[in-house]
Amino acid sequence: MDSQILEGKSAAAALRVSVQAEVARLGLQPRLVVFAPEDDEASQHYVRMITRSAAQCGVSVELRAFDVRAPIETLRSAVAQAAKEPGVNAIQIQKPLPKGASASLILEGSEARDVEGLSPQHVGLLHAGRPCFVPCTALATWRLLQWHGIPLEGRRAVVIGRSDIVGAPLAALLQQSGATVSVVHTRTRNPGAEVARAEIVVSAAGQRDICRPEDISVGAVLADVGHHTLADGSVSGDFSAAHQARSSAYTPVPGGVGPLTTMCLIESVVRAAALQAGQGTVLADPRRPCRP
Repeated sequence: MDSQILEGKSAAAALRVSVQAEVARLGLQPRLVVFAPEDDEASQHYVRMITRSAAQCGVSVELRAFDVRAPIETLRSAVAQAAKEPGVNAIQIQKPLPKGASASLILEGSEARDVEGLSPQHVGLLHAGRPCFVPCTALATWRLLQWHGIPLEGRRAVVIGRSDIVGAPLAALLQQSGATVSVVHTRTRNPGAEVARAEIVVSAAGQRDICRPEDISVGAVLADVGHHTLADGSVSGDFSAAHQARSSAYTPVPGGVGPLTTMCLIESVVRAAALQAGQGTVLADPRRPCRP
């Protein structure tokens, strides 16, 4: 089957233009503070990538390292203090976190700057159908399907994984778009049967080959949120070429959800800055249509 490739670069480029125009209109430089584990190269690389993309939009990014061995309250206090600093519009927290900590716990009380939408208030608003900030990877996946004209209303969708940053919020977005959604997780009995019924399959499990290629219904749409560096240095998602061969469309890795995720984060930072300045913004609704 000739599958459509649901690339993310064109959607990211279009969103970048909108964000640049909004920053120019606001007349200020939005600022994001990223808390990341010290000596964690993956997090450092991520922050460097975000910084480059943000600079193109007139947004500044500051990295603040934390010790994962420190008590939870140390990080929570640092985040609360940053949220009170003049000029800090947004906060993001990178994993791994101190033992026993969760982003939801650490960000509680700093909701106005929680651009990943992980604090209890934002989780509640999303599930009530009135989102303010939504986890960026989930939002990017949902928007990318829209960008390429993938119908959601009335479709059977399966989300593999129930994390607070991808699986759970994406299931909510798909359901609110009219899809009939099932979430497959580690306690699901016969997950292959659930996947086989789906017209849209999203893998947000962070594990390669989480389902068998033959579990994919011929003609299904595959959205791949996985990112794995293989032994030869190449990058792969959760789905293999065998999975993709059965699909009518799929998001590639790299070049699919990733580029749009970065821009969704930067957009959220700009939206936060506008809201804090008491200004209206065209970026107010994170679920507004994303189409060519």
